[in-house]
Amino acid sequence: MNLTIQNGSTWDTISACNSYTWNGTTYTSSGSYSDVLPCGTATLNLTINSATGSSTNATACDSYTWNGTTYNTSGTYTHTTTNSVGCDSVVTLNLSINPSTTSASNQTACESYTWNGTTYNTSGTYTHTTTNSLGCDSVATLNLVINSATASTTSFMTCDSSYTWNGTDYSTSGTYTFDTQNTNGCDSTATLVLTFVEISTPLVSGSTTVNSSSDYTYSINLQSSTNSVQWGITNGTINSGQGSNSVNVNWANASNSGMLWAIESDTNSCQSDTAKLVVTIDSTVAIIENTLLNIKVYPNPFDNYTTIEFDNPQNNIYTIRLIDIRGRLVQEHSVNGEKWVIYKNQLKEGLYYLEVEGKTKAREIIVIQ
Repeated sequence: MNLTIQNGSTWDTISACNSYTWNGTTYTSSGSYSDVLPCGTATLNLTINSATGSSTNATACDSYTWNGTTYNTSGTYTHTTTNSVGCDSVVTLNLSINPSTTSASNQTACESYTWNGTTYNTSGTYTHTTTNSLGCDSVATLNLVINSATASTTSFMTCDSSYTWNGTDYSTSGTYTFDTQNTNGCDSTATLVLTFVEISTPLVSGSTTVNSSSDYTYSINLQSSTNSVQWGITNGTINSGQGSNSVNVNWANASNSGMLWAIESDTNSCQSDTAKLVVTIDSTVAIIENTLLNIKVYPNPFDNYTTIEFDNPQNNIYTIRLIDIRGRLVQEHSVNGEKWVIYKNQLKEGLYYLEVEGKTKAREIIVIQ
């Protein structure tokens, strides 16, 4: 305030913001104002300056810093300072805070998984950032498990005529595959390398006539030097060579005719068909006699049937078993001493063991041709 007193009069020079009250009167505009006092006239030279204000609108994601303060919620905020004329300057902020968003998903896949344009082939946690509808970050998280497909290979050799694998019958050698799913739900490919083993054993075929007083040597050509041979004979004797490709035989016990046969086996226990040689001594029917149980088996080899006859059948129970060359039981019968007939149409051609068991046990070899 500048106050001047002269000849009973006074002068005031005042600057104020927005308004000024003088001698009970409020003034809101600049000017010179007078007031008559008892001692003279008072004059006011008044300058009114204005406060200022401004407003700003802002939109932000998650938070916004304004004049040193960080805001994380929407609202209206003010900040007061001084303008160039020394009056208040009030700034108003109209603030909108939009949120960022997040999401997570769990996925399991076989071998690989493609997500947001990227292919992943290992398990892990992956993120992808984009913009949501409010223009803020949208962060997606992928929790990924990658499982593997599996494969296996099995090699199998068989001498049977067919082999069943996973419900399919195979009759030729080859490589076969079977597709299924493993415990993780992924592809599982099984491969079978299958080999059918066939052995063909040549022997002097047909029939021959021999002198029962002489020894004879018979040979076969093995498909492999590691293979073995099982020889069998009816109405004769194998002197030597069992298991090898050559045997020495004597037919001295043959009263009429006999047979020599051979079965070749490889290291996989696969066996050939029976190779046979029919030998004629005379024209009578061959009979095998087993004195251990007093039984007769005739004829052997047989074309349509063979008969098992017991010399002393009374009150004796016998068990008759027919076993193939691989040791598998083909027939079993319990008889009370009566004759028993085995028919050719019940069996495949080949070599069989006839086992008869009473109080003792006896085994003979019979041949179906």
